[in-house]
Amino acid sequence: MTIGQSSIDVLGRIYPLRADYGSGIFRRRVRVLPGAGSVTAVLNDSFHSMWMRLHHDGRTVTEVEAELNRFPKSTCPAAADVLTELRGLPISADRRDLFSDGRAGRNCTHLLDMGLLALRLTDRGDGETVFDVAIPDVVDGRTELTAWVNGAVFHHWTLTGDTITAPEKIAGTNVFGGFASWAEARFDGVALDAARVAQKSVFVSKGLAYKVDGVPQVRAINETHRHGQCHSFSWPSVEVATDNVGYVIDTTAGIDEPNIERATRN
Repeated sequence: MTIGQSSIDVLGRIYPLRADYGSGIFRRRVRVLPGAGSVTAVLNDSFHSMWMRLHHDGRTVTEVEAELNRFPKSTCPAAADVLTELRGLPISADRRDLFSDGRAGRNCTHLLDMGLLALRLTDRGDGETVFDVAIPDVVDGRTELTAWVNGAVFHHWTLTGDTITAPEKIAGTNVFGGFASWAEARFDGVALDAARVAQKSVFVSKGLAYKVDGVPQVRAINETHRHGQCHSFSWPSVEVATDNVGYVIDTTAGIDEPNIERATRN
């Protein structure tokens, strides 16, 4: 069994392989719930459980709430406070608006991704939308990705390493280098949204091959390849952040949304 050789597959230098890897399925669900003057996004996957809410006046973001319920690093919850810097952004803001000016390093990547989805759906006037992605464990360097929107399949990719090898019309596309611009040129609407959720799911799913939530707990300061990439890997958080133990869950049989009630309580 090979997991794939890419610049992203550096976890093996830090964490032990999981003995049971090869028969599981990574799943991610992002539910976006527009409301009157606000929009809430709820994320659950094998590694994370969190929600965020943007309040707006129809033109700009006026307030932001967020909560992390299950997360990899001890410092992740503090990213909810940093997300308030989205106040004042127009609801028409695009990916570059959200991830520029050092914001990507200061914030939780997943909260920013959810914020982008929330803004796009609000700007378009879409109703409640559920994005689902499933990625079986990589076997012999290969896996299949399926992405649904409200239960309908929008993307089905064969992945060999980090490259899409089917369907033929997009074969040869790398899901990391240059993917964001490629997807924006090829897709629009919810198809683009689903492609973004799918691409980030590929990145996160790689962690299932390793025991990333065991002991001894790895300190973020020692994961030098990730420094500057997100809130917990940027200063000053990176100096104190450590792994949480036991945060990874098995989503092979399906995905639950235990934080829906908390996310919609107001």
